[in-house]
Amino acid sequence: MAISGKRELYFGVDDGETFNFEEDTFTDDGTAIASRVRTKNYYLSGPNQIDEIQRVWVYADQPQGGNISISIDDGDYEYLGQVQEYQFPEKFDVWRKGFHFSLGIDEVSSGNFKVKGVNVMYEPQEEVL
Repeated sequence: MAISGKRELYFGVDDGETFNFEEDTFTDDGTAIASRVRTKNYYLSGPNQIDEIQRVWVYADQPQGGNISISIDDGDYEYLGQVQEYQFPEKFDVWRKGFHFSLGIDEVSSGNFKVKGVNVMYEPQEEVL
């Protein structure tokens, strides 16, 4: 949302209360702020192509235990593991076939967790018309 030319992030909770997310704020009165992000669906070879998603690497700054999960073809999110390193990418084995996938990132900390990028290794399997 842009107010007076300044971009600001607002979010709400179940009871209807709305909050302004301030930059460099990582706690709510000392309680770590939980975050949950779900990416869009990513097709690798194309929308009519089944691929085997083999591995996923996640690059993050100051991860402090961010949890990574994956959803293949709109299925339930399956836990892959935690991002522990920030100097090197964290590797997760997947070895599942599908048309598309989405990544989930869940994190609770009082730090500055940032996912900087994702790399995916896959093998095309078959085209479905």
